[in-house]
Amino acid sequence: MIVVQIPLLPDKPRNAAEALLAVFNQRLLKEKNKHVILFDGDASHYDGLNYVVARLREGLGDDLIRDVMRNEDEYISDLAAQERRLKEQSKQLEEQGKQIANAVRLLASTGMPAEQIASQMGLTIQQVASYINSHNSL
Repeated sequence: MIVVQIPLLPDKPRNAAEALLAVFNQRLLKEKNKHVILFDGDASHYDGLNYVVARLREGLGDDLIRDVMRNEDEYISDLAAQERRLKEQSKQLEEQGKQIANAVRLLASTGMPAEQIASQMGLTIQQVASYINSHNSL
């Protein structure tokens, strides 16, 4: 998939490259269908630009291409939802880690042996030592 974002194109293209990029100007996206760009520029001044615009219009009228775009939108939406879930889970795991570290440090501050802390909290002695040492190095 290719994503083209050209946010700062001049209103009037100064050369063939800017004219071609203007075809993909994201400021011209149609409100209800984000796959359609309302290009009203003059393509006649630049060789090959009419061909590019014509090919893009053909794709817009093709049912198969529209179905692929819809499927891509659903896929991207699903990926975004999964990314949000993973971020939330990551935050939760980080918070749980902080709580465990605090509990280990509290128990260690009472003089409880590392072996006993590990046994009670379901941790290894190395994990307990790591929590204690990370606090001592702060």
